[in-house]
Amino acid sequence: MKDLLDIMRKKTDQTV
Repeated sequence: MKDLLDIMRKKTDQTV
């Protein structure tokens, strides 16, 4: 589950 959150967070980082 942590992996998924990390990927999602990274994706948001690019948008921010």
